[in-house]
Amino acid sequence: MLITEYGMYIIIGIKKGGITMKKMKYQLLGLLILAMVFCMQIDANADTIEGKCGKSCTYSYDTDTKEIVISGTGEITDNPWMFESYAKDIKTVTIKDGITAISVKNAFGLCTKWKYRHDACESIEKVNIAKSVKIIGISAFRNCSKIKTVNMPGVEIIKRCAFYGCDLSENFELPKSVKKVGNIAFAHTKIGEGKELVIRKDVVYARAAFTDCGYKKVIFEDGIKLIKPIVMNSKSIKSVVLPSSVTKIDNEAFYGCKNISTITIPKKVKIIGRCAFGQAEKLKKVVIKSKKIQEINMNAFVGTNNVTIYVPKDKYDEYSELVKKSVKIATKYTVKALSK
Repeated sequence: MLITEYGMYIIIGIKKGGITMKKMKYQLLGLLILAMVFCMQIDANADTIEGKCGKSCTYSYDTDTKEIVISGTGEITDNPWMFESYAKDIKTVTIKDGITAISVKNAFGLCTKWKYRHDACESIEKVNIAKSVKIIGISAFRNCSKIKTVNMPGVEIIKRCAFYGCDLSENFELPKSVKKVGNIAFAHTKIGEGKELVIRKDVVYARAAFTDCGYKKVIFEDGIKLIKPIVMNSKSIKSVVLPSSVTKIDNEAFYGCKNISTITIPKKVKIIGRCAFGQAEKLKKVVIKSKKIQEINMNAFVGTNNVTIYVPKDKYDEYSELVKKSVKIATKYTVKALSK
């Protein structure tokens, strides 16, 4: 049988110098079969979209399962999928063993710079990252608001905005391998709804790393000396536990934490920073146990309403003056001596 552009023929014999053929009755049948074969080839190719995303990294996107798989070795340095029509359809991201870092900015997340602007992959629900991956880059999954589950057992560094605006409501825990968490890395997620946040002494946290994540309580591990503004502007937090090792409460440490009602300042604290408890609207009771206070900086309690500050009896006059000097904007407060 022979298929040509004019129809289908059946070879009925071979003679010296040529081939004898008999044309079939329906010439269009050949064209139909050609078209079917061509379409089958297109469909087969359309199931998988492949390309490079780094010097030794490749990606494969399955249009049926909506999963993108990245494999190879080294760092992911490019994200060509973000400019394709299927970017918003991706549901699962799997990064295989051998990849060491997501180095490209906005790998799957929102990019706001006009030259490279693109939206986040809004349909992603699950992310599986192999243990070999040590770094999650800047805004890697920013505003991928449907991501509920992330597995990343070997990650050590989570950079700025990496998971900003994600959901992360399904049993997410910061891996023990993590050494550094960037600025607003987990801000405005649901990772802490109804839970306690333990700030580890072996991790470096940047400003607002866990802002507005739903945590109800924050516990700083013993050994931490500086309390940074890790959870500032978190409306859900109702209580804070500071360790005995603390010597300084940094500027804006709990700024905007509207629902904290009481706070105890441990015995080794020397400095309470600027706006440390600013706009903590429900703060009613501050117990200062430290006799080593040297500074209560400007507006440390600005925006509070009728807060009572308890101080050691033998430091009453000194600390009253420090509080008075720090209040540059009208703040209603009362200083009282501790009974013990």
